[in-house]
Amino acid sequence: MNISKEQKYSLKAWLDKQLKYREVFDEVYDHILSAMEKASEGTDFEAAYLSYIDNEFGGETGLQALERRNRRQIFNAMRQRYFSYVKEQGSFPAICAWMMLAIISYSTFSAAWFNTEWYFGVYFFLSLAPVMIGVTRYLKAGYILGSTKRSVADDVFRWLKYFQQLTLTVLMGLWIFGGLNYVAGFSKMPTILAAGFFTVYLLHITSVYKLYKHEFKVVLAG
Repeated sequence: MNISKEQKYSLKAWLDKQLKYREVFDEVYDHILSAMEKASEGTDFEAAYLSYIDNEFGGETGLQALERRNRRQIFNAMRQRYFSYVKEQGSFPAICAWMMLAIISYSTFSAAWFNTEWYFGVYFFLSLAPVMIGVTRYLKAGYILGSTKRSVADDVFRWLKYFQQLTLTVLMGLWIFGGLNYVAGFSKMPTILAAGFFTVYLLHITSVYKLYKHEFKVVLAG
């Protein structure tokens, strides 16, 4: 069957209502389109693809069950990849660089010229990095794919925001500890804690960035 642009649009519009995630949408769309191209000319396109979906996937319910399975697999794989990046940086020889960074951070934060009230600015700008990665992901996906349809990766990066929420909880504690004053609260933070937190947060940002880079390598390869 020679499939027209209008028919392709019709199939995409139908699938778009059934499937939330781009990864599953693209796979199923390509699969169905390939099957429809083998159908004989004059076949009713809509009736043909609906019949194929019923037989191949088990209808709408089957498609949604397939999406849940694929979403779980992709989510778990990406989450494990994030932890593998963290573990990789915590192994030799990368751990040496992070230990050196922790020592340099401690030396800087404990130096006579360093004003402890600057902690607030340091952590504020650090907290912006994951947000910027998220915004860049969204814009890059729209530019490369021509679509900002939800991705399983969006859920993974949303899950990673729990680390930022933990950071905000710490900040709130410092805010209360400082007499409802962030700057005063940060200035009371022990130097070793400040240096350790700074290093761990940078490690987290680095792992998030690596995950982001790997995501688009996979997208471009596909």
